[in-house]
Amino acid sequence: MSISFIIITYNTKELVQECVNILLKETEGMDKQVIVVDNGSNDRTYPALRSIAGIEPVRIEKNVGFGAANNIGYQHARGKYIALLNSDAFPHSGAIEEALQLMETNPEVGLMGGRLVYKDGSWQPSAHLFPSLLNQFLKYSGLAHRYPNHPFFSRANRSWADPDQPAEVDWIPGAFCVIRREALEKTFIFDEKFFMYYEEVDLCKRIKDKGWKIVYWPDAVITHIGGETTKNTNGAFFNQIGAQVSAWEARSCYLYFRKYGGWFNTWSLYLFQVWFSRLRWIKNLITRGRSHENTRFLVQHIANLKQAWKDTRHGTISPPRPWV
Repeated sequence: MSISFIIITYNTKELVQECVNILLKETEGMDKQVIVVDNGSNDRTYPALRSIAGIEPVRIEKNVGFGAANNIGYQHARGKYIALLNSDAFPHSGAIEEALQLMETNPEVGLMGGRLVYKDGSWQPSAHLFPSLLNQFLKYSGLAHRYPNHPFFSRANRSWADPDQPAEVDWIPGAFCVIRREALEKTFIFDEKFFMYYEEVDLCKRIKDKGWKIVYWPDAVITHIGGETTKNTNGAFFNQIGAQVSAWEARSCYLYFRKYGGWFNTWSLYLFQVWFSRLRWIKNLITRGRSHENTRFLVQHIANLKQAWKDTRHGTISPPRPWV
């Protein structure tokens, strides 16, 4: 069986070199192809990549976004399976073999993802339900965070589930996944209107809608640091809690909801997000129980939501790339 790995890097020179070296070691002797796409880095990543034997470096002059960069990498891929791996994700011993065995023995599986863990070995959410108004409410209200072990309140990120148990799920994070080539569109992996965030949600939705299964497989373990690309993004409001670029996430959120939920659901989501954030801001002012930093974040967050709503024309268009 053959597998093509696609790794996207943006100003993560040291991390991507570590990622590639670990991957080459873990896949020694495999029929593999390792494609590393430098997505407009300015930290001399590409010259460093060219010095590594056993990989195919691809250079893009400007940051075209995570999805579009993967699509460019996909044009070079020859494998039966396509594996996406973040530059800050490092497969554990045997992880790739476990992933391929699952795909080979379960032909109904279109895409699989493994168990993601932090550097200290603790589990991070590795499988999710598709976004919905209900799931957004549970997230924004704080109920999901307050009751992480409750099957209803924490339903979206499945934090209630036993991470040792495999499961058929809705979507898998793009930090690591293996995709059956047959399950993909002929010309691309991702919908490029998602510059960053929600691109893997959309991918899984399209694959699942075609009748393929999406599977979480805990025996394939990947250490994922998380947020390294967004930490190196200039000119965007950066939310240290969860390593999110909130304005970009809001844009992609509205694009996704408009694509699959229509105008009313997208408009309802926008109103809920803005007004709930305003209520939290008012509560902070009244109780003074929160830090000034948190209040300032809420003000900026509301501004980002409004700007994203305007930038996407209510979820109907994607702003020109690269997003700013």
